[in-house]
Amino acid sequence: MKKIVSLLSLLLFFTVALKAQTTISIPDTNVTANTVVLLPVNSGSLEVYSLTMHISYDTSVLQYQAIQNNPFESVGVYTANIDSTNGVIAIAWFSTTKVTITDKLFDLQFLYKGGTSTVGFTGTNELTDINSTPFNITFVDGSVSIVTDVEDIGSKIPDSYELNQNYPNPFNPSTTINFALKVSSQVSINIYNSLGQRVTNLVNGSFSAGFKSVQFNASNLASGLYFYRIIATGVDGSKFIQAKKMILMK
Repeated sequence: MKKIVSLLSLLLFFTVALKAQTTISIPDTNVTANTVVLLPVNSGSLEVYSLTMHISYDTSVLQYQAIQNNPFESVGVYTANIDSTNGVIAIAWFSTTKVTITDKLFDLQFLYKGGTSTVGFTGTNELTDINSTPFNITFVDGSVSIVTDVEDIGSKIPDSYELNQNYPNPFNPSTTINFALKVSSQVSINIYNSLGQRVTNLVNGSFSAGFKSVQFNASNLASGLYFYRIIATGVDGSKFIQAKKMILMK
């Protein structure tokens, strides 16, 4: 009998632990300058009784406007302190009544002024359940950067994926990156510095099959070695990942 009780307790523990695991993330977003952008703070399905969250952003790139679609402000005790000088949004909330989340916590509304900004989690971030037990959460930062025009080169359809060497190379401050998609694909091209840190998301979107061209402007970056990497996921399930080096010489 004791063994049965122990097994049931163990099963209950793992079931609760499994339910408590989730990811909260802010997606990478590309927008045009001087426009309003809504950034969703995405999550899994949760029943939340308290929340503490700190989100940072670059005030030279983003101007805070509001928190939209917020289910917490009408239940329990809710506070939101906005530090527009240092770019920190601090949210605290608790309630004896649960708030049920299906896919996102809320939306952050900013005026995008141009440039690139990480919008990320900083300091203490915690959500708890009815027993005041913190959920096991992985927090994933996002970024906001300007829309980059991707141009079609001709009308031919390539037989395979390609990522060409940028030209000119070395360059100052702009260079061209050409790539090819054998089928319609979801494409992301990120730029990294020599330490492996991402400095910008150059391309993020869905594109038809064909030969493509995109311009990269590095006027806000220091001279040095950089890498650009493409991840293309085709509608047929195919996937292409490749990276190349380039040199910015000012």
